[in-house]
Amino acid sequence: MSCICGEISHVCLVSVESDHTYTLYLWRDITLFGEWGSVCDDLFDLRDAGVVCRELGFTLGAAEYLSHSHYGPSGGTPMYLVDDLQCLGNETSIRECSFNGWGVHDCGAEEEVGVVCRVPGLDCAPNHWPCDFSRECIPIAFLCDHVADCDDGSDEEPTHCHVIHLTTLVCPKNQNR
Repeated sequence: MSCICGEISHVCLVSVESDHTYTLYLWRDITLFGEWGSVCDDLFDLRDAGVVCRELGFTLGAAEYLSHSHYGPSGGTPMYLVDDLQCLGNETSIRECSFNGWGVHDCGAEEEVGVVCRVPGLDCAPNHWPCDFSRECIPIAFLCDHVADCDDGSDEEPTHCHVIHLTTLVCPKNQNR
């Protein structure tokens, strides 16, 4: 297991598994006054994950985020330092995003968040759709849901959301028209 930490930001991604296509990095901890703590998954979304990845030098941003302590809790009850993180997506550090305040949370033992940072050659995870220009992947269910989930808004473009309506006409027996 290896860790990538920003020198200034004190954000850390911990590598937990990899395959031949990409390395999966788990964001588990940030430091405050020399203490490590976790980030809660409440309100966490792809914009937040993108800020985390870019802050650590992954210029392509995030492919996805994983909630509910996907890799299991870090051991015991985690010390959460950040809850309800809300980034716009254009920040250079999570310290520029809004959240409840250092150490203020209402999170349980299995709410640690993880992120998958995009690297060159990374395709979207199964059941995810690649945004056109923002180099993000969103769950297929978010495509054409009337909410712009991609930073570039491509998931709501008419070219992707055009639905062909088919109507079947059934004529009564012996009446062909």
